[in-house]
Amino acid sequence: MGSPVNPLLGAKLLPAETDFALPAPRPFVFSRGYLSSNEQIGALGQGWSVPGESLAISLKDNACIVHDAQGRRITFGALAPGQARFSPTEQLWIRRGGASIDEESNAPRWQALDETLRSDPERIVLSDASGLYYVFADNAASATEKAATDAGRWPLIEERDRNGYTTQYRWESGLLVTVIDSAQRHYQMVYDGLLPAMQGDTGQRLTGVKLVQEHDSESADEWLVRYSYSPVGDLIAVRHRHGEVVREFEWQAHMLTAHRVPGGMEAHYTWDRHAPDGRVVGQQEAGGLARSYTYHVDHTLVTDSLGREERYHFVGSGPGRRWTAHTRADGSRIEFRYDRAGLKVATVDPLGHETLIERDEHGQVIAQTGPDGTRWAIERDALGQPVSIEGPDDQRWQITRNDLGHPLEVTGPEGTTAFAYDNADLPDRPTTVTDAGGATHQREWNALGQVTAQIDCSQQRTEYAYDRHGYLASVTNALRETTRTQHDEMGRRIATQLPDGLYWHHHVDSLGRLVELEGPQGFRQQFFFDDHGRPAQRIEADGSQQFTAYDDVGRLSELTLGNGAVYRFAYDEMDRLASETGPDGREQQYRYDDAGRLIERIEANRPGPDGQPLVTRYDYDEAGRLTARHLPATEHAPASTEQYQWGANGQLLSVTNDHGEVTFSYDDAQRLIGEQQRHAGLAGESGWQWQHQHTLTANGAPQASQFGDLPALNWHTYGSGHLHGMSAPGLDLEIALEPDALHRETQRRLNSSDQAQPLILERGYTHLGQLDHLTLRGANSAASEQQYQYDALGRMSFRALQGDQSSKVIAYSYDAAGRLIGSQHGDHAHRYSVDAAGNRLEQGVDKQQGLTDNRLTQLNGARYRYDGAGNLIERQQPNGERLTLGYDGANRLVHLIHASELGATREATYRYDGLGRRISKTVRHTNGTTATTHYGWDGDRIVREETDNRRTTVVYEPGSFVPMLRIDDTQQGQLVSAYITDALGTPMQLVTPNGQPRWLAEPDDWAAVKNQRAVRNLTQPIRFQGQWHDEESGLYYNRHRYYDPLQGRYISQDPIGLNGGTNLYGYVTNPTEMVDPLGLYDNQPRQGNGGFGLMGLIAPRTMSGFAIHESDRDTLEQMADIQEFNRGAAVTAAYAPSVLAGAVISGPSVVSAGYAGYRSPVGQCIKEISQNVIFEAVTNMDDPSPSVPDAKTLAEENMRNRTEQVQRDTRPRVRIPDVLICKR
Repeated sequence: MGSPVNPLLGAKLLPAETDFALPAPRPFVFSRGYLSSNEQIGALGQGWSVPGESLAISLKDNACIVHDAQGRRITFGALAPGQARFSPTEQLWIRRGGASIDEESNAPRWQALDETLRSDPERIVLSDASGLYYVFADNAASATEKAATDAGRWPLIEERDRNGYTTQYRWESGLLVTVIDSAQRHYQMVYDGLLPAMQGDTGQRLTGVKLVQEHDSESADEWLVRYSYSPVGDLIAVRHRHGEVVREFEWQAHMLTAHRVPGGMEAHYTWDRHAPDGRVVGQQEAGGLARSYTYHVDHTLVTDSLGREERYHFVGSGPGRRWTAHTRADGSRIEFRYDRAGLKVATVDPLGHETLIERDEHGQVIAQTGPDGTRWAIERDALGQPVSIEGPDDQRWQITRNDLGHPLEVTGPEGTTAFAYDNADLPDRPTTVTDAGGATHQREWNALGQVTAQIDCSQQRTEYAYDRHGYLASVTNALRETTRTQHDEMGRRIATQLPDGLYWHHHVDSLGRLVELEGPQGFRQQFFFDDHGRPAQRIEADGSQQFTAYDDVGRLSELTLGNGAVYRFAYDEMDRLASETGPDGREQQYRYDDAGRLIERIEANRPGPDGQPLVTRYDYDEAGRLTARHLPATEHAPASTEQYQWGANGQLLSVTNDHGEVTFSYDDAQRLIGEQQRHAGLAGESGWQWQHQHTLTANGAPQASQFGDLPALNWHTYGSGHLHGMSAPGLDLEIALEPDALHRETQRRLNSSDQAQPLILERGYTHLGQLDHLTLRGANSAASEQQYQYDALGRMSFRALQGDQSSKVIAYSYDAAGRLIGSQHGDHAHRYSVDAAGNRLEQGVDKQQGLTDNRLTQLNGARYRYDGAGNLIERQQPNGERLTLGYDGANRLVHLIHASELGATREATYRYDGLGRRISKTVRHTNGTTATTHYGWDGDRIVREETDNRRTTVVYEPGSFVPMLRIDDTQQGQLVSAYITDALGTPMQLVTPNGQPRWLAEPDDWAAVKNQRAVRNLTQPIRFQGQWHDEESGLYYNRHRYYDPLQGRYISQDPIGLNGGTNLYGYVTNPTEMVDPLGLYDNQPRQGNGGFGLMGLIAPRTMSGFAIHESDRDTLEQMADIQEFNRGAAVTAAYAPSVLAGAVISGPSVVSAGYAGYRSPVGQCIKEISQNVIFEAVTNMDDPSPSVPDAKTLAEENMRNRTEQVQRDTRPRVRIPDVLICKR
């Protein structure tokens, strides 16, 4: 803690900071680290360590001593030629060259070394759990040289791995002078004799590192880093390649007293004595906490400037000291237990729940058992690498490896993924990957180990090029469309040129922070930071400004929007969010148990029937999974409880509440494939049931879908899961899709037996992947074509429908910040006045004034009222029409009365399942008639709407919210219609397979559609993606909230709070470009298939165009770079069980990643199930000295996750054991 300080030892440490790392098969990462207790004086001064210099061996007659970067002396027994030893505490193996004299020295670990190295007694090799080999040699050949150096101390001369990648270290007179990396670059260490040589200090200081030879053997003369020193030899400044200072330090008697990042963090330290055995007694962070440290025989007391106390308990002394418990500021206590080697084997949380770790004789993790008894086990080979993983319910994964330890096959419940390595110079880079479905992808690499081409299963090629520094310079897709980037000498992106030729410029400061973004048409955003490096101000392209403020200890205390709206935050003694007050005065308070789990959420401004604030309560099981949410009673809904049942694998099995039950089914690979919904009946009515079932390919692509009692739909895919068509013999329907080289749909053909010619839809795209046109042709319909044009910022500027005499050309206009402010529909003009937070204003109102509470109280003559939680409770139109609304304890709309201007009334009640999905509505009319509508769900999508006389099923494009087919049950059988959507995925037509229109509409800016025309008795309720029109109110049900098309915003605040955008009522700022299918996320790009087509990723809007390419490249390299299995775990994770990790089961926000991550056609109500499978583990399981997070870090992390952990109510986590991260 303390930026940071080890409270057990009182030592100040600075974790290694990288000064440079150039691309190479195995990069040479030049970093510096500091530990105050390290009395060694190295190239950077006392306490510092750098690669190569800080690791050495002393060979004595009775011992072999390893000197590590922390200044420790790790002692092994005497090491004779050919002998090997192992330290279970350090998990280090060591061997001296020579003929093997014992079993350990001939172990498989050493077989990766060449025979010359294994047999040379003048070489000692040290190996760690990562599989690296450190080679040491006695380089002091002459008596004179031995006298000038530390006799008997063998320096590091080489690092190597099993792939043959080597980093060589060359020494002269005891100084490291040259490093040669695995790409054959040469680095020169430049020294200056600042001080006279004395015992333990050569007086030489490293003033910098130069690149003197490139990887292609070309000469170079380039400074990579430079260092400055005080007159007494202490490091005072670090300058990177750009020449600017990035780090500064202050000292007293060679002990660190302050360090800072110019324009960023700064911390000061006081000591009990200025010597390596001194301890920090005080620490002050500029703009943050002050801490004092009091050391006792069995614990350290840390007291901060808020008066909070923490105790770090330990046993033992010196190297044997172990951290045994942590008493936190709230009095809760975490305990740790260790084995004889000092490795952690158990953690006990403040509630007494134990997590147990089992280790083998080498100290490697082989099993973990959670508090609920769930056990995961791992089997390792002789090198410590995982070869099998077993979990609950007989889950098992097998890993076959080659002689170098790289996975050749990973076999799990889904099938086998195979890897081939055909590049002898890069034996760890896969050249071919064949997935579980048999699709093969190829990769090509350059000499630096960077991917240069990816050839997919259809032989479509994507190429990557790099500049002379090895930074990504361009990505060219299979259509030869190229995105180019420019980087500065530090590798920071400074410009992006998109395939359409337009540039974006990125301006960064000396710390690499983006401070300005410039784009076409004068677009400009600016970002400012305070003196402590925290975001302080943001200026948008329209000149509006957003500010952040922090409390005395550095926690975010205020967020001020461009319209003056202010959010305020307060924290408890554990730096957890304790209360949040919105700009409208709505206050939410939060209470936690000793384990840090949210147990109460209090709506301070919304009283219940008893006059007290509404309180929602949460229960958990031993594994920390949410088991119940208790909702309070309101004026419109009784108190209720939602209950959640979990399986041994962490899958959600069922959810129940007063309105029904939902149960989930999984395939053998533990992937979610279906759900059954049982809805309780209303008074005097029977219940209602719905179920759907999917089957998936080995790759997880859809294979077949069964919706209720409808005939099965068969999905046809190719390659790694790209959709190629769909057939439904029971519906007499077949759909064929034709892709382009990017696997995007270019043509869709609908056929049925009674058609002589298919119905054809053809699509074209711009260079940025936006829909350029969509043409509809059918035997019994006139041809029509949607046409689109976009401006330089990627925003839709024009759209038209050719072939429809009634259609109009529509032109759109935007303000500088990209908000829609006007449109021209033929002769009709529309103007929208908005403030800086996106609130709609009355025409004529100065937008600079804005709505400082973000509550819209009047618009176009209508007046609005809200309750204490910000829910709209009344809308009064100027003609007398009135809408009155009521909500339950989860702020869901449950009751509505609509009174027309003529006095007719309609009353509606709404019911929800335990996942917050609306499952029915009952509408009562003035004449006394009552109609109930039931809804069946497939994840987050309504797929069935059923009344007493109508039953309709909607089939969506897989992995999206874009409707594809509509199936109506009629007396003559099923009537199939096809949706024709626009560029945003909004339905514009509903036609029969032969092209006859059943429903048509024109686009509307904020209402999605207008001027609807339909055949008799047909209603088409789908609006923008994810929205369902309610006739009784005119509102659109939008999964987690209701959207009001008259306001262009939601009627209640975002259940995930600021995670969904800074305006909690906001829909999207630009409805021609953005969608929000879940009612959660402001300004989501039109992702997925939309109107674009079914297959593959669609190129994003301009602002994020390159990011996706670069992200794809990073993902590709991470997946391919599997010489270390904890990287390869990403591959393994893809074939690990779809455990319900991190499913958000509280409140209306069931899906945290929501639409942005929607990929599967199966139930997305528990969306995160398959995403957070493996990496939710305890990250320090293998660390014998667990890291101690400081309060500031906890506060910052809390703020990053604030709305995830609190405003969404809670996020139950399933902890999957560390063994699945495959640590060795």
